[in-house]
Amino acid sequence: MFSWKKWRLAAIALLAAFSVLIVTGTPASAATAPGEWDHWSNERVNGNQYLYATGTIAEARNGGRLLRVWRANDNTSAIWASFGENGTAFRVDGATSWASPTVVPWGNSGFALFHTGTNGRIYWAIYDDYLNWSGWHTSGATTQLSTPVSVTQLGAGSRELYMAYRSGSDFGMWGSFFNGTDWQNSQNLGGSTYSWPAVTWNPGSHRLYAAHTGTDNHVYLQWQEYGGTWHGWFSVGGDVNGAPSIAASSTGNMQVAGRDWDSFVWYREFNSYAYPLRDWTQDPVFLRAAWPVYLSVAGAVIYSIMTMSSNHQGVYKESFNGSF
Repeated sequence: MFSWKKWRLAAIALLAAFSVLIVTGTPASAATAPGEWDHWSNERVNGNQYLYATGTIAEARNGGRLLRVWRANDNTSAIWASFGENGTAFRVDGATSWASPTVVPWGNSGFALFHTGTNGRIYWAIYDDYLNWSGWHTSGATTQLSTPVSVTQLGAGSRELYMAYRSGSDFGMWGSFFNGTDWQNSQNLGGSTYSWPAVTWNPGSHRLYAAHTGTDNHVYLQWQEYGGTWHGWFSVGGDVNGAPSIAASSTGNMQVAGRDWDSFVWYREFNSYAYPLRDWTQDPVFLRAAWPVYLSVAGAVIYSIMTMSSNHQGVYKESFNGSF
């Protein structure tokens, strides 16, 4: 799909992998990332009401639109959504889940929503570019577990997707391409996790990246060229409780986020070839996250979205402006 100078990419990849392996890094507080806010702002719906959720709040921007999805902060397992910064909250029909839902851009201005049903099946639905609703369909994959899935759009304006999820029978991880029409056969990602993997498409290197927290609590990354094979996991250090998040800025620089064992949030940034730009650093505002944070991209900027441990209120901040 893309044409590159293979020998140059191979050399860069080797250098990046070698550098990551020797700079695993023990987390240590340091200067904030470029553009990182020193405060969190409240997520709001229905004009000016605070948003409360059970689990991780996900959001995506596309064509000037914003869509957020989350689990209700009660025992109904219902999924809710809202358009815009302070839009009206509405219950998404036909969807109940014990896991956090997710949303990604679809086409030029639409959205694709995903959730793991209470039966363990993975479901997805589309708001097309005209915001017509498709209804829920199964993806053909099943986790048989109450764990979220991670999905990324494979390039701006694309209707091609990649979904990663944890196995329903063990601690393994799987992924599947959607080619714009059908879901392809699942790929075994290798590795083991007690949580679930995360994926992102990098527009700078034209690589697909996956991240997970290993059974040793370190974060691991791996990559593949579009439609190719995965190149194997390598540690990028950290000491993370639960799943990590990963996102790529339009600049190609990436951010990985995870919670420590006191539920505080930590970040690490990488270039488009997974070369680390700095060590792990703690969020300068010491709020505790009840669940893994979600990283959302708006052009060059990456935002972190957190559901606070204290009261399940949703908050967000700019955590990286994409530059180093």
